[in-house]
Amino acid sequence: MNGLAANGLEMPGLGDRAWHVSGWRLAGLVSLLVLYVGLDVHSQVSHLLDKPLPDYLMEDYSYYARGFARWQAGESPYADRVIGTAFIYPPQSLLLVGFFESLGALPGKFAVYATLALAALVGSVLLVLRGLDISPSDPRGDQRVWLALVLALGFAPFGWCLYLGQVNPFVAFTVAAGFFLAERKPYAAGAAIAVGVAIKLTPLVLLVLLLHRRYLRVHIAFAVASVALFLIAGLVFGFEHYVAYLAVARELKDSFPLGLNGSLSLVNSLYLIAGALHLPTEGWQGSVQLLYTLVVGSMLLLGAWLTRDGLHRHLFYALVGLGMTLMPNVLWYHHLVFLLPALLTLALSSQSSVLLRAGASIAFGVIQLDRLLYPKLDKLTTTPICLLLLLLTFVELVRFSPGLLPDFRALRARRLASAR
Repeated sequence: MNGLAANGLEMPGLGDRAWHVSGWRLAGLVSLLVLYVGLDVHSQVSHLLDKPLPDYLMEDYSYYARGFARWQAGESPYADRVIGTAFIYPPQSLLLVGFFESLGALPGKFAVYATLALAALVGSVLLVLRGLDISPSDPRGDQRVWLALVLALGFAPFGWCLYLGQVNPFVAFTVAAGFFLAERKPYAAGAAIAVGVAIKLTPLVLLVLLLHRRYLRVHIAFAVASVALFLIAGLVFGFEHYVAYLAVARELKDSFPLGLNGSLSLVNSLYLIAGALHLPTEGWQGSVQLLYTLVVGSMLLLGAWLTRDGLHRHLFYALVGLGMTLMPNVLWYHHLVFLLPALLTLALSSQSSVLLRAGASIAFGVIQLDRLLYPKLDKLTTTPICLLLLLLTFVELVRFSPGLLPDFRALRARRLASAR
């Protein structure tokens, strides 16, 4: 059981083996949460000092708005090809940008954006909790709800998204909706994935991982919604922009922001390590990224096969969230908001082992510490630790799959019996 007891709190995510927290343990848990929120405050203040108001408020959104303004001026939204300032999203996403542009001045625009981003964040958390069969109305589960909300609202990458006007909270919500609604509301799940893909291609990986007959309605809804959005955006903005977007996507695929000011990608981590060890730092990035993508992609596909019976879906979702976020060649700090639902799942699910819950806790902590570790140690800790958690999650899925690995105890028993 989980819930608030007369003298403490039971640890969430442990199912019937819940750890009852009371006394100094409860004080320790509260202290850790205070430290967690404090690190978030430090991260936001540090970011604000680097990019002060009002010049940098909704900075990333301004790049989307420039793409929209170019279209209004009769130019291509993709005229700017500089990664970091260019508009690099599908033409359908201009529908969302157009909505925000219709709101007028920046203060009103930010108010609406922030409200919707917070709603998307809370919606993602509630989808995860529902997927874990944790209900806010259940007195045994309400403490897990509050814990999840504190972890989500205090998650430093989300604060960065909020300040920069990033679309990532919306996309993260569509990913959570696409996965956790696939069984109960397949048409809504398919439509959610389509909306997410229209903003950013990231959720597309979910379709590959839902290749099962029982998800046919998800694919139908995705196809219908995608065609509708494709046609609407094409009629409004012009179908020629789809060709330009494909060229941008190819350029983005070959982009590797390297160095201390580079991204958090695995390739950049290896680049910094190679430089420190005086090893070659040129010419291998593309090949390593391809191999890395194949390995992680294979793990996700195998994870889909391992959970084809519908069991251990919580761990599979965490695997998807980790792999989908860590796989790209460009990985900025605000992209880590995609990790939040996966980490919450590992921390709160009864399917998680103690090791996985500990790994999720460490990942939460390292992500919160980013600004203290910047500019070098963050590249050498955040992604490697999250990749280790990805590997541990995959190993757990393999371990839970009957017949996939030999039963060494049974083999030893048979050998001993035959020896007699």
